[in-house]
Amino acid sequence: MQAKIPPELMRLTWAVKMLREIEKGGDIMKALKSNRYFEEYVLTIEKESGKAVDDLAAEIRAIDDPGERLIMATRYFVLPILPNELQGMVKERVEKTAQEIRTIKSPKTMAIKIMSALLGIDEDAAEAIVSLVM
Repeated sequence: MQAKIPPELMRLTWAVKMLREIEKGGDIMKALKSNRYFEEYVLTIEKESGKAVDDLAAEIRAIDDPGERLIMATRYFVLPILPNELQGMVKERVEKTAQEIRTIKSPKTMAIKIMSALLGIDEDAAEAIVSLVM
């Protein structure tokens, strides 16, 4: 019997994939299209930012500070896809994590910190999830 993954966890996992794509300079549209809510998310992101998704991703990638990149990517690519009741909590955790990741060089360690912050879980559990995504 296969366990059913809650939709909130799927959204957050997808959001971390998006952050990772932005971080490594990948194809944002390809990552967006990997989600079944693609068109809805693109419209939401473009409405929120006032910019095309690819332009916005390029602008975020150009930010030197990894903490600021995380905050901006979260603002435009993560918060719009989360239910309203989770947005405040996630924003607060991301801002705290942004301070911590400014010194981290490993993309995997950074992804673990981000996932831990987004889900409010310990880093061991986040590492297990990140290992599945990466």
